[in-house]
Amino acid sequence: MKKRSKWMLAGALLFAAALCLAGCTFVQPPYPDYDEQGYNVSVRYDCSGGVFANTQNTTLVDVFKPAYGSDGTANITLLAPGDEDRGTETSDVSVPSNSGYFLAGWYRTRELRFASDGTTPLDAYGNPLSQDAEGNWIGVQGYVFSDPWDFETDTLTVYESEDYTSSEPALTLYAAWIPNFVFNFYAPNAEQEWEVYATASADTVAKRTLNIPSWNEETGGMNYTDYINTTVPARTGMTFEAASLTEDFSEELTSGHSHPGTVDYAAGVGQNFFLDVYTTWIEGEWYQIRTADQFINAAAPGRCYEILADLDFTDKIWPTGLETGTFTGKIIGNDHTFSNITFAQSGGPNQTYGGLFGRIDGTAHIENVTFANVTYTVGSGSRMMDSSFGLFTGYLSVPQGGPSPLENVTLSGGTLIIGDVVPPATRETLYGLFSGNLVSDGATVDLSSIVCYSLGTGYDDYGKPVDTYPFILDIDRGSGRITLTVNPDPTTDPNGAPVSPDSAA
Repeated sequence: MKKRSKWMLAGALLFAAALCLAGCTFVQPPYPDYDEQGYNVSVRYDCSGGVFANTQNTTLVDVFKPAYGSDGTANITLLAPGDEDRGTETSDVSVPSNSGYFLAGWYRTRELRFASDGTTPLDAYGNPLSQDAEGNWIGVQGYVFSDPWDFETDTLTVYESEDYTSSEPALTLYAAWIPNFVFNFYAPNAEQEWEVYATASADTVAKRTLNIPSWNEETGGMNYTDYINTTVPARTGMTFEAASLTEDFSEELTSGHSHPGTVDYAAGVGQNFFLDVYTTWIEGEWYQIRTADQFINAAAPGRCYEILADLDFTDKIWPTGLETGTFTGKIIGNDHTFSNITFAQSGGPNQTYGGLFGRIDGTAHIENVTFANVTYTVGSGSRMMDSSFGLFTGYLSVPQGGPSPLENVTLSGGTLIIGDVVPPATRETLYGLFSGNLVSDGATVDLSSIVCYSLGTGYDDYGKPVDTYPFILDIDRGSGRITLTVNPDPTTDPNGAPVSPDSAA
């Protein structure tokens, strides 16, 4: 049965307020008061360089009032520091900690750690301390422990015949701290030399298991997060490919590999603290896409996508970031199709570029993919200037002397609708059936298959919406260029909208 006890933190924590009030005056713990009340048996917990309540030089002390039996002995069951049975406030304060270490347990005996020669001091990793020019040891010497205390089975036996005082502990237990086991993650640098890019500490047994990143079927992205185990850390702008224990990848890793670090619990020391993991990466933040929703949720102008199925965007919203932004990523289409895409200009009257991809940078790459049945409405208001719009892209950048960002890209039919913009405020704005700057390198497109017309919405004298046709469209099907001129009677369709491919020119 557990005996009644009191506990306290002897040192800086308990007396912080008193020290502030008294300046340099040291306040002694109230041991005489405890003795007077019969709490004359104490147990001290020495943190061995760790801390209680994030406070240095603090010792946890439990004081007990023994209930002796007829044989003159009392067996006292101890509570581990941080045990919830101490109560919410006290257990929180009594939790020991030591940054960079985990607790192996509490021990009755502690000695400084030496090499087998008995004279060379060792640190917590078991490495010899170095010496300066004068022969002085440099570094922090570690400890070795013995007689571990089991809070489940061990009890402290005290005797009525002995003279105990709370200021002199009947038992001192020492915390044995083990340095966290560490994974060192290597990746090739710019010179293709192995270089550490991240480290991860394993401070619990569970986290000593290494998980390898895997594709998340819900998001299509690479999953680098595991809330229990350690996972290979991500690299900005890169996608994980493989990991190995060796530089030549002769020991490639799969999830579930355990860190080789071990703990000698009898001595309270550890071994094999570091594990080197070599990793390879693919340039770009890649996603494996199987559904339209995956693509929409992952869409960003700088990301890369491997398309693994046909994507139907019926009743889906095309990503605004692609329609208005500059695409610098990659799409590997694997001969799949994006179909039934309907979207409208979303960047407001000052938008510079617009299309399925607002602008495609010369560093981007889109290959082996078809875009079918695409409908784009440009309705940009009255202030748009120096802009460029096209059904596929507002501007396709092709590096001088370099390859096009497009390779085996097909635009299979679509509709471009020019809304209620008003010249001449739209001066110097370009419109193209495929691209606003009339470049289609690397793409296959039948310009005659693209429907293009002007359609806006106005209101009659009764406030009811009516169709208006602000432009006369001059469409050059050879180049894909669209020229707008003011329609003198915007209530009359000068182009027979919607224009059929056969009559649009």
